[in-house]
Amino acid sequence: MANNKNQHFVPQAYLKAFGNGRAIDIFNLVNGGIRNAPIKGQCSKDYFYGEDLVVEKQLSQFEGEFISKIRDLGSSGYRPTTQDFSLFARFWLLQHLRTDAEVRRVTSMQEKMVEGASNSDEWTMPFREITKMCVRIATTAPETLIDDLKYCILVNKTDIPFVTSDDPAIHTNRLYLTRRGKFLLSPGVGSSGAILILPLNPRLCFLAFDPDTYTVDERNGFVNLKKSRDALAINQHQYLNCDSNIYFSDWKFLEKVKLHFASVSVNRRERITMNEGEIADKELIHFGNVLLEPTLWPSILRNRFKQTGYSNGSAAGFIRKARFNSAPEYGDFKKITF
Repeated sequence: MANNKNQHFVPQAYLKAFGNGRAIDIFNLVNGGIRNAPIKGQCSKDYFYGEDLVVEKQLSQFEGEFISKIRDLGSSGYRPTTQDFSLFARFWLLQHLRTDAEVRRVTSMQEKMVEGASNSDEWTMPFREITKMCVRIATTAPETLIDDLKYCILVNKTDIPFVTSDDPAIHTNRLYLTRRGKFLLSPGVGSSGAILILPLNPRLCFLAFDPDTYTVDERNGFVNLKKSRDALAINQHQYLNCDSNIYFSDWKFLEKVKLHFASVSVNRRERITMNEGEIADKELIHFGNVLLEPTLWPSILRNRFKQTGYSNGSAAGFIRKARFNSAPEYGDFKKITF
């Protein structure tokens, strides 16, 4: 059992794509640059998923399929299939919910919910159980949660390689961040304008987006990034959302990583928000993740002339059609043009 004691919340095989063999270069937010750090010690904790190893073994097979598909993308003439994109999307969801930072955010939300309650112990889940819950949600979530998004692979042809981090699966929303006044609450992955980002290696990045809000010029599932500012725009989300570490592929890039991080670090803040609201005449307390705002957006992701979403006037906000079709209990939704 000791062989499986060190359990990773970001897979070693994924980090190796940004490293050099068994080592990787790091920009740590406290200690600065760390050269050739062992990958086996990154993004891991003892028995993070539990000592029974059930979750650890389940994830290993899924991670293997994901890494295999990344290798396929590097093959000459390979075209990603619908099944490939579905795998990338499911892995994004798993990676988004499984990190140490995300589990700590859920733990913090739990503490705020039971704050002051006389029987708070009855409503409090241990950290490891929250970890398992997050993985269970990711692996059992309905396909309609994100399969209505448009997918593509960004091919980085610039002099700025993609970086990754200890919290690499990004959820952002340009529609919300540029038009906040129209949104009552922070948006979720089912909201209008959703954007999902996951770097796959220094030259490839998975991108998913709401097709009723944005558009890209893709060819056979690929989009070439030729402007350095576009690669930096993608990287800014790692600088904004990382917990402690940025991982990058070449030590000579360290000074640029420091500079690029400093350019957006002022926008880093507490990632949890709490609001009171109402959905379908039911009072609720809404907890959400704060979306952190970059200074750049990739030019390849263009706004549609008519951006549309759906709303019933409640705190549910603006959501995509596929989401309200799967939740009729939320009432009647009307199409809105932004």
